[in-house]
Amino acid sequence: APTPAAAAAAAATKALVAQGEAAFKAKRLRAASAAYEAVIALNPHHRASLSRLAEIEVGCERFEAAAAFLKRACDAARATALSAPTTPLLLARLADAYIVLRRPRDAVLLVREALDLCPEGEGGEQGAARRARLLVKLGRALYDAGDRKTGSDLFMAVLDKDQEHPEALVEYAAVALECGQLEDALKVNLRLVVKRPDDKKVRRALCDTIAADDGCAHLFEQLAPSASAAPAHAFLATVVKDHSHLEASERLYGAAIAHAPAATAASYALNLAHVFELSLRYEEALSTVVGFLRQQGRERSVGAGGPSSEHVLQLLQDSTALALPAFGTLAKPQADGTPPPPPP
Repeated sequence: APTPAAAAAAAATKALVAQGEAAFKAKRLRAASAAYEAVIALNPHHRASLSRLAEIEVGCERFEAAAAFLKRACDAARATALSAPTTPLLLARLADAYIVLRRPRDAVLLVREALDLCPEGEGGEQGAARRARLLVKLGRALYDAGDRKTGSDLFMAVLDKDQEHPEALVEYAAVALECGQLEDALKVNLRLVVKRPDDKKVRRALCDTIAADDGCAHLFEQLAPSASAAPAHAFLATVVKDHSHLEASERLYGAAIAHAPAATAASYALNLAHVFELSLRYEEALSTVVGFLRQQGRERSVGAGGPSSEHVLQLLQDSTALALPAFGTLAKPQADGTPPPPPP
């Protein structure tokens, strides 16, 4: 039977873990960290708390701290056979941290250790999927360590078995971009973002591809500007804007505005104006809004039951005449009286 002190420590640990989990789920990360750190003070080898602390650090992009927690969790997992099912996952997460920290050789050792714990042919479909993910991770670590051929061969080996394997496709696209195969990288990243629109790694890879030299040109070849393509162009413009690729975002919003119906073009025009604001091009931001309003017709209302476009234009002109003396030259009607074209 446990001693009274051990029983009290176990009860305190259980309560703190529950407190930490509640705070973590509520995204109160500081409170969650405090609870998990209190658990570690009671039990330095508590794997679940070490793992959660690492997850919080990764979310804050503090990879050195995350690696330190994960290393302790891996050491604790290795010490007991009871943790065998979770050990490969911990090893893989530590390998991820080492890849980010540019320690690929250490990552290679960890992934190989994880693969040894996931023998081929064991665990059914879940076991095969876990092993495939580890092989992709090993390929990335080897590639970063300088063994590019072996790393690339591992990506292709996984794709030979599953042509839609997301992690392998991400790495294949990254290698294609690095090797200057922009068209291939773009095709793969577009496929991925359709399947994983909220995946941060996928969105970042797509941004890097579109922002590369001739990236937008290749994109317009694959997804030509049209009314049906306007929502896709606007979505991609938002993605690249979020990663500060403002020139590419400007071109994509411009393509969307040129072909979108008025109901959705208003949102695109405002987003394009925001891109100009981020670039400190305030007159162009204002010109975008003014040009869009003039194209809508004088009597068209802004919003349901709102003021007319003409009234909003007059308000803009009155309120900005002093701040932007050049406003009078912006987005004026052409000589024949027709509205000016939208920004390029």
